[in-house]
Amino acid sequence: MTTRDTATAVLEDLDGELIRMSDTGAPQLSRLAAFANVADALQFIIVPPDRHWFFVELHALVERHHLPVNTLDEALATH
Repeated sequence: MTTRDTATAVLEDLDGELIRMSDTGAPQLSRLAAFANVADALQFIIVPPDRHWFFVELHALVERHHLPVNTLDEALATH
């Protein structure tokens, strides 16, 4: 299993968790914290060739779950 495979599995789990959190009425700040914790942890295993892919995937989660994150645009542009 590659680091990208691992990250994909973790991001899929996060997507499911964010859906469950929304369904149970979790506050936006709690959903944002869950996202930030996973994104922060994953950034340390992502190899340089996968950095762009990683930020694209994070951006997709932000968009899908309407999280108040806008600095990913800057990170995506640099990778």
